[in-house]
Amino acid sequence: MAFWRPAPRPALPPPLVRFWRHPIRWTEITLALVIVGLIAAHVGTLIIVGLYYLLFETVGSVKHVWDTLLTVQWAHLFGRQLISTATWNNDRHLLRNVFEGVLGGTLAQLIIFNHFRIRHTGKLNRLDRFEFKLHIPNVKDHRGLTGWQLLLLPALVIIYAVPGFLVGYVVTQVVKHNLTLAHSDYVFFFGDGTTGTSVWSHIQTLWTGNKDQKLIGLFASVFLARRVMKGSADDVQGFFAARRVALHKPIRRYHPPNFRARVNAMDADGVVHHYSTADALVAIVLTAAMVVGAALALFGLYVLAFIA
Repeated sequence: MAFWRPAPRPALPPPLVRFWRHPIRWTEITLALVIVGLIAAHVGTLIIVGLYYLLFETVGSVKHVWDTLLTVQWAHLFGRQLISTATWNNDRHLLRNVFEGVLGGTLAQLIIFNHFRIRHTGKLNRLDRFEFKLHIPNVKDHRGLTGWQLLLLPALVIIYAVPGFLVGYVVTQVVKHNLTLAHSDYVFFFGDGTTGTSVWSHIQTLWTGNKDQKLIGLFASVFLARRVMKGSADDVQGFFAARRVALHKPIRRYHPPNFRARVNAMDADGVVHHYSTADALVAIVLTAAMVVGAALALFGLYVLAFIA
């Protein structure tokens, strides 16, 4: 009597393996990707810290307008104060912390994206067709990567993150107001916003301060923003892998396993598709993004350590 057996899956390019074939190796690779993802998430958070300080804290007049935007400034326009000063101060911090979570989560997913995971890429739905028409990054879209897609990616991530932000905000409010938790447990999960005076205690606020707000951002980066991120991540990773193959550069030990697998699986057709079809603006935008991002992350670390 014959039993039905599923069709064998194609072998994964090295160093990737399937769990049931090499569980120890699979666990090692997974842990490596988790570590890389955590590092990327922290870098993304530092970028927002540095960017926020440059935009709203360095120029006195800009800082005053931002600090009183919906209180004093709008009162002059509408004859009344829209919200209380305390509420606006809390909302300003909420926006900053949520953006830290969104960018941190997005950057982590961008770095650890695995091109070889099984995806449902069947027929296009209405949202797919809408995104194709507007050239919004979509994992099902096999057209070449454009520099404008990369330039507009931060704005698209924020737009797509709005539903996740709303859901995450409601969930955290329910947890904070309707669950009876000991104070120590609440501080462990969400933090109490207090800091010490040492450099290290300031840096610790990156992951100990306002955890609930940063969790909202992380949730938003996964809930729907992940959709536009996957389309960009697939193209960006393919571009770098194709570029390395085209220039005959070897794989380095510091490259994460998912990227090494992408390079090992890159054939001549893949090089043409990802590298040769990308417009000239792609390389410029990616290079600028890495340089500016690294500078902002270092500045954000400085702000946390010596200013905040």
